[in-house]
Amino acid sequence: MTLIWPKPQISSDLPLSLAALLPTANHNQEVFAALHATLPQEHEVIVPLFLSDPFLTAGSVARELRAAGVTNVAALPSVQQYGATFLSTLNELGVGAVRERAMLDRLNADGFQTYCTIADATAAVAETSSDHRVIVGYQFPDIATAKQPGLLLQRAAMLAARMPDRVIHILDDTADPPRLNALPPGSAHSA
Repeated sequence: MTLIWPKPQISSDLPLSLAALLPTANHNQEVFAALHATLPQEHEVIVPLFLSDPFLTAGSVARELRAAGVTNVAALPSVQQYGATFLSTLNELGVGAVRERAMLDRLNADGFQTYCTIADATAAVAETSSDHRVIVGYQFPDIATAKQPGLLLQRAAMLAARMPDRVIHILDDTADPPRLNALPPGSAHSA
């Protein structure tokens, strides 16, 4: 599967999934423009959307994705990388993890394959609906950094052991464009 990702508007040392949160452009509009520019698709794509966007509605997203023939949507970039205090403030404002999860749940109920992004491997098992596939990102400090990919694989394998029936996707947003690499269910011992 291909992860549709627009070219960044500015140069940044940040991983692309974090740079997409900068207030320099509308990530969601750029994703839809990139999606329409690449149609028709020769293979399945995953559309990464900032689902905490207060101007985004699940109905409008569903219509646009269906019109493009897309069935996969990911919460990327995600608010999950923020610390508990800031995330609590975002939730109070209605633009945090609670909104992101609600959008994922609604899109999943509408028939889309959904991908949630996690920042805390320990809490992920309890907080993640079994209907969503899981994305682990390089930029999350409790999981790994781009400079320690071996640590990322170790932690992803530990997560896969806790969630043996789930496909775990590892986000490589140091690549341009970013890509997802899958750890299939039951791969905890082979990773």
